[in-house]
Amino acid sequence: MNRGFIVGILAAIGAIVVIGVLALGYLGFVPGLSDLMGAGPKDLGVHPSAADASAAMSKIGNTESSFTGTGGPIGSIKLEGSHPVDTYLTAEEITAAQNARNYKYDPIKNVQVKINADNTVETSGKISISKAKDYLSAIGIPQADIDKALSVAKDFPGEAAFYAKGTVSMANNVLSTDLSEVKIGNIAIPKEQLSSGTLAAIASTIISKNPGVNVEKFEIVDGKAHFVGTYPDKTYLAPN
Repeated sequence: MNRGFIVGILAAIGAIVVIGVLALGYLGFVPGLSDLMGAGPKDLGVHPSAADASAAMSKIGNTESSFTGTGGPIGSIKLEGSHPVDTYLTAEEITAAQNARNYKYDPIKNVQVKINADNTVETSGKISISKAKDYLSAIGIPQADIDKALSVAKDFPGEAAFYAKGTVSMANNVLSTDLSEVKIGNIAIPKEQLSSGTLAAIASTIISKNPGVNVEKFEIVDGKAHFVGTYPDKTYLAPN
């Protein structure tokens, strides 16, 4: 588990975006460059400071360092220790923590996370298609699925904007989502291609490969993300 997945909401972000790419591949859709380029990430009005990133990591009690890893996606993250956590994170803290991360195979950047008054969550940013294959491999997606989904990668631009909105929660490491909108560039991903069960399976895969991480509860409450569980003491990431 790295800084990009400090809580279930960011596991959901990663899962939503990569499953959106998978959905395009399975649908056999070869988009035009203008469709994927879009107008850039949607500005959600969440612009945190560096202090917000530090506050997020302090709240979950984790320190992060760079290391050489194995030279490939598998083994590019190393965790040490574990401790209990019961904390609340703001949208600014989650946004800042994701964007401060220096991880070689992270396919998403320029992320904003917004928590609305009705407890829905919005997220926007950019996804690097060129990094998606390594990222999918790193989180345990079967190679056959990766190859099929990214068979049209040659027709994608290097990066595309993404946007998602819906509800998200976790209980005992099981992710629950209800997505009202997901877009990559100007392409709306059909909701039936983004089932809660599929996203939950990916989130469970991520957590299972990260010793020291246990999500007893993740919920959106009063404009904040409430996380209860355990989290590693130290995280080592292969840097860019």
